[in-house]
Amino acid sequence: MIEYLNQKQAEALGVFEAVSQSWSAETSNNGTGSRQVPSRGQCAVTALVIQDLLDGDILRTEVDGISHYWNRLPDGHELDLTRDQFPRFAAGEVERRSRAHLISDEDTRRRYDILRMRVNWAMPGRGRRAGAPLLIINRAAIDP
Repeated sequence: MIEYLNQKQAEALGVFEAVSQSWSAETSNNGTGSRQVPSRGQCAVTALVIQDLLDGDILRTEVDGISHYWNRLPDGHELDLTRDQFPRFAAGEVERRSRAHLISDEDTRRRYDILRMRVNWAMPGRGRRAGAPLLIINRAAIDP
């Protein structure tokens, strides 16, 4: 049985607020963002940043013909901060995707760099004062 982290559990990890407050038109795949559904178009870059912070795998499926990405954490839980962009989530075949695959797209890489930088500044805790930068390793350099 797959267990999903809910928003409250993600908040406890300190990532939901930092990531969701960092989304914008600049980080959205359609370049516009959405005030009604802020997570729209943010799944690939969010999955990359979550992997930076919590490790694990990036998963991909299609929902109504649209690619969708989320994370499977090392403990087996799945974390999807952008699932709410779909009124009805009916996943197709699920596959694991590498970071290299996602960031091989120049636009995705650009959007990821922006989101990663913003989340660095938004993440509280981890022995740092709020607003102090969090070091996120650039895994692109080490992942095949």
